[in-house]
Amino acid sequence: MDSSRYSETDLREILLHETTHVEQNHSADTMLAELMCAVCWFNPFAWLLKTEIRMNLEFLADRSVLSSGCGAEHYQFNLLHLSYHKAAAKITNNFNVSLLKKRIFMMNKKQTSHRSIWKYALILPVLAILLFFNTTLQTKAEPGNEMNTSQQASQKAQDKPVANNSKPNIFSDVEVMPEFPGGEAALMKFLGDNIVYPKEAQEKGIQGRVSLRLAITPDGSIEDVQVVKGLDPLCDKEAIRVVKAMPKWIPGKQNGEPVYVYFNLPIVFRLQVVNTNETGTTQQAPQKAQNKQAVTVQQFSKKAQDKPVANNSKPEIINHVEVMPEFPGGQTTLMKWLSERVNYPKEAQEKGIQGRVILRFVIKPDGSVDDIQVAKGLDPLCDQEAVRVAKLMPKWIPGKQDGKPVYVYYSMPVTFKLQVQETTAKPAEKKNN
Repeated sequence: MDSSRYSETDLREILLHETTHVEQNHSADTMLAELMCAVCWFNPFAWLLKTEIRMNLEFLADRSVLSSGCGAEHYQFNLLHLSYHKAAAKITNNFNVSLLKKRIFMMNKKQTSHRSIWKYALILPVLAILLFFNTTLQTKAEPGNEMNTSQQASQKAQDKPVANNSKPNIFSDVEVMPEFPGGEAALMKFLGDNIVYPKEAQEKGIQGRVSLRLAITPDGSIEDVQVVKGLDPLCDKEAIRVVKAMPKWIPGKQNGEPVYVYFNLPIVFRLQVVNTNETGTTQQAPQKAQNKQAVTVQQFSKKAQDKPVANNSKPEIINHVEVMPEFPGGQTTLMKWLSERVNYPKEAQEKGIQGRVILRFVIKPDGSVDDIQVAKGLDPLCDQEAVRVAKLMPKWIPGKQDGKPVYVYYSMPVTFKLQVQETTAKPAEKKNN
C-alpha cells in the first residue's frame, strides 16, 4: 500500500480495520462460508448466507474502528475515497454495490437496547400458538371436504396464471381482445365527443398522435393508463383524462375466462383544413372549430382485434436479448464520449445539485437511438442536458436475438458530480457524466 497517498489518520483507520479482521479470526469465518458454498453449491440460501457473513465481518471491523475514537464522518469519507478508482472507466460507479451503503447505514444507526430484545422474543410463543390452532383446525376438518378443496385449488391453479396469487398477470395478446361497447364506431364517436383540443396546442399548430397503453380488467374497467409515445403535455393530459372517463369495456378472454389485458390506443389530434380563397390556398381552421371534428382516432382493422394496435406499425421492443447492444468501442469509449460532451448546468452547480439521471431509450436494428426518455430524473436542467447529449450519440452495435438485429430497450445512467477543491468552497466547473 502506497502510504504517501494517505494521511496519518487515514492510515491509522485502514490498519485498525484490517487488524480487527486478523485479531477476530475473520479468515476462519470466510473459509467456513466458502466451504459451505462448495458443498451446498446447489442451495441458493448457502450463497445468501455467505454474503451475509462477509457483510457482518465488515460491520464488526467498522464498529471496532469507531470504538477506538475515530470520527464516524471522517471514516465514512475515507471509505468513499478508497472505493473510488479513477483508472476504472465504467459507465456506473461503485455505489451500485450495496455493501458500502449498508456499512454507512449501519454506522449511523442507533444500537438497539437490550430491553427491545425481549419484544422479539415474544414472536416465538405467538408463532407456536398460531401453529397449534392451525393444526387443530386441520385435524377437525373432514377428509372428504379437505380433498375436494385441494382438488378445486389445483384445478384453478391450472386454469389461471400463477401470478394471480399476488398480482394479476396482464396479457398483451389473448384469444378474445377487449372491445369498447358498440365497437370501433362507438369508440370513435365517444372520443370525438369528449376530447377537447387544447387551445394552446391549436395556437402553436401542434398536431399528431398520442399513443396510450391501458389495462382492461376482467370486469371491463380501465386501469394503469400510460403514455407510450407523447405529442405535447397538454394533448397527452387531455387524452389520459378522456380515457379514464370511458365506460366499462367488454373484457378480453383467455381460455374462456375474463383476464387482464394491455390495450394500445392511438389518439390523433389534427387541425381542420379549409379553403380560404379561389386560388385553392388552404389554411388551418379557426380555433372555434368544433372539437369533435378536430380530433380523430386511428382506424383499426378487424385483424387488429387479436393484437394490440401498436404492434401493426411498431415492432416489438425487447428488454433482454441474447446479445445486448454496445456502444462503438465499449463502455470505456462511451464514458469518455459522455464526459467530453455533457455540460454541467451552472444553475445546478450553484444549487449544489448532484446525482444520477437514468435514461431509457431504444436501440434500433440499424444501431440508431430512438425514443429517449428520463426513467429517473435528478433536476429538469440536468435531465434536459442528459437527453440532449444522448440524442447526439452515434449509431450503436445493435442487439441480437436468434442471430438477428432487433429493437432493444437500454438504460443508461448519467452522473452529475461536483468536484470539491480543498482551497476554495466553490465547486469546480467541470463536465461530468
